[in-house]
Amino acid sequence: MVHSIGGVPCQRTLRRAVKSNLLDVDRDGMMLLTDYARTRTCSTPGLHADHHLVEHPECGVTGMAVWLHPTPPTERCVLNSWVMDLADLTTVTSGDNVSLMADGRAAGEQRPIQDLWRFLTPADAATLVTRYKAAVVDPDNTWVGFEWTLDLPDAPPLHMFSGGRLRVEGERRQIAGTSVVLAERTQEPPDLLGPLVEFASITLALVNRLARSAVTSVGADAPLSYEALCALVTEYDLYETGVFPVELDGIEFDARVVPIADMEGGAATVMLRRRGTA
Repeated sequence: MVHSIGGVPCQRTLRRAVKSNLLDVDRDGMMLLTDYARTRTCSTPGLHADHHLVEHPECGVTGMAVWLHPTPPTERCVLNSWVMDLADLTTVTSGDNVSLMADGRAAGEQRPIQDLWRFLTPADAATLVTRYKAAVVDPDNTWVGFEWTLDLPDAPPLHMFSGGRLRVEGERRQIAGTSVVLAERTQEPPDLLGPLVEFASITLALVNRLARSAVTSVGADAPLSYEALCALVTEYDLYETGVFPVELDGIEFDARVVPIADMEGGAATVMLRRRGTA
């Protein structure tokens, strides 16, 4: 699978990438690229060959950046490897620069996913929910890829593309993949949550009720603090079918849970509206 080309998402097999002209090489060039990826040696005169392995401390190599060109590379895309546990909703990241997400993580450190996606845009949060719903039932080795943006405080938006393979071992489900920093988005998701949270002045928390973990929060009072999201999933009954009061970050809310897949499943959205507002 070709993850990306020059910092632009591809998500195609090598043959399909060439056929669609995303990768500008002929048949000989494709064979040369395939051979170099396998052997990491190149004897073609006048061609500079270079590669960079994207490695993860738990699962080894998740990707390989390959450079075949008459001149050496002047700069390389920022690439990180990651493993996401779909039950515990945690991530372990390593690679070129794990400080990009501004959540204080160290390479190889297991962190709650809510740390990673605290500043996720509402549109990407909606996409994430649908991808998560599919990943909890998809078969082993399914490819998962999506673009996402963090609206970091006091910094320009951080655009990323993450792609990887679903790994299923018994009841354990993980996605192991590679992320690349994008100069700009190549596609914008439909903004399903943005107009809702803006018009209704509500906050949405995306949670896994079974794992008692939170993914992220978006909306009027987002981002909610780490402590608030932990309290939401551990101190309140998120299988409640009606409206119930919660207090998070010193704010009193009326809450209602909307399951994403089914009534008994883990994935759900918790709608939070400040008490006393219509």
